[in-house]
Amino acid sequence: SQLIASLSPGADTVIVTEYVITQADLDAGKVDNTASAAFGNDVLIADETVTATQNFEFSITKVATPQTYSTVGEVISYDITVTNDGNVTLEGISVTDPLTDLSQLIASLSPGADTVIVTEYVITQADLDAGKVDNTASAAFGNDVLTADETVTAIQNFEFSITKVATPQTYSTVGEVISYDITVTNDGNVTLEGISVTDPLTDLSQLIASLSPGADTVIVTEYVITQADLDAGKVDNTASAAFGNDVLTADETVTATQNFEFSITKVATPQTYSTVGEVISYDITVTNDGNVTLEGILVTDPLTDLSQLIASLSPGADTVIVTEYVITQADLDAGKVDNT
Repeated sequence: SQLIASLSPGADTVIVTEYVITQADLDAGKVDNTASAAFGNDVLIADETVTATQNFEFSITKVATPQTYSTVGEVISYDITVTNDGNVTLEGISVTDPLTDLSQLIASLSPGADTVIVTEYVITQADLDAGKVDNTASAAFGNDVLTADETVTAIQNFEFSITKVATPQTYSTVGEVISYDITVTNDGNVTLEGISVTDPLTDLSQLIASLSPGADTVIVTEYVITQADLDAGKVDNTASAAFGNDVLTADETVTATQNFEFSITKVATPQTYSTVGEVISYDITVTNDGNVTLEGILVTDPLTDLSQLIASLSPGADTVIVTEYVITQADLDAGKVDNT
């Protein structure tokens, strides 16, 4: 408010005045200013408008804590920061994060200021299996939509094991059935898909389609004992489980209860003699009374000069060897012939 004391015709006076811009002026986009000059009853006015160069600029960032995960139920915390990088107060910024079901409105954000929104996500088995969690948050103001991406990686543990238990643990008869319980366990934190289980002894070849962490699958397979198994004294069996390039094995040995039992009998024909030169025929029978094939049974009879090897004799089988002796005068005088 200033008084011009005197102003000659044709003359003018310049008055300089100043105004300091406020945040409200930037937000309004202009400053309207009206000056007036009054002389007597006459009042004249002059208007002037100064426009703002408005910058509606903002940004969004997102940081996850922690940066890795290894367990179902772990909580990932996301700090979403929205910053006003312009010179105008922004009103009504919509922030969303579909992964965490976040939908929040920032009512007002001054230039240079920021707002941090914290949202959380709980890790699932699917996230461990996928190996990562990708998350995108967005901030929208007017027609402008900005996004911020963050990826958290999984520490995957593809660990599994295989065990095998035989029932019974011993055998003694051909035809006995040995049952093997093969257990494959997922000891890691990732669902395993396509585990191949094989057991050549029992002709087992089976695929476990899917095995969750901490779970196991029991596969039962059987083997029938043969004579060769009794003769060998044991059955060694190895099963394997393969996933990717990893192959694990489980060994199990079942032992035989071997019975090396045999017997020998001898029958003479005829049972009496009366003449020098008579021939006594001896039927010597060797029987395998055990459960193991006997190899190399030596049969001797000194009286008849017999010495014969039975190469192999199966359980329950017998071999008859015939040998002969010619009666002498001494045998007649003695009255008997003893033969062992």
